Amino acid sequence: MLPYNTFDDLSALMQAQFRNGRFDAVCHSAAVSDYLPAGTFTPDPGTFFSARTNQWEGTSGPPKLTLQEGGKIKSSEPELWLRLVRAPKLVDRIRQPWGFAGVLVKFKLEVGISEERLVEVAEASRQQSAADFMVANTLDGAPHWAYLGPIADRYERVPRRELPDRLVLAIEDRYQKQAGNG
Repeated sequence: MLPYNTFDDLSALMQAQFRNGRFDAVCHSAAVSDYLPAGTFTPDPGTFFSARTNQWEGTSGPPKLTLQEGGKIKSSEPELWLRLVRAPKLVDRIRQPWGFAGVLVKFKLEVGISEERLVEVAEASRQQSAADFMVANTLDGAPHWAYLGPIADRYERVPRRELPDRLVLAIEDRYQKQAGNG
């Protein structure tokens, strides 16, 4: 096990492992943050966020926020605003630029969508990462089932208790085919 604390730590560890290591298969199931902090801000005097309009407003001119720099923000600040920016998808770097050529399995968890839409989103995401397989589920369905695919050019709804065995068999089959033994 290689410990890490931050997104950047994990990215550096993964890059080093893929560039220097020899892996036959990777199941990237880590729940890596989708967003990274990009600053903490306080409203300037006369600037406020209106809950009624869901907009920033200023009493004497345009609203303005100030970036809080330094090691500690004073506890006397009446409110803080955290800016988050989208993080790069680490799984999208595994093939290129990190050069992994083995069997890659990606995982996808969605909320508030139909199973049909889940499969569409999962397949697009799998292709984005150049993954061999996708394990996809919804938050509600996760304890009970997941879609695994593509196997024979389609996704299969697999009971949760069968998923580990089915996934291992799919990985082994793909690895044998890539190695020229199947």
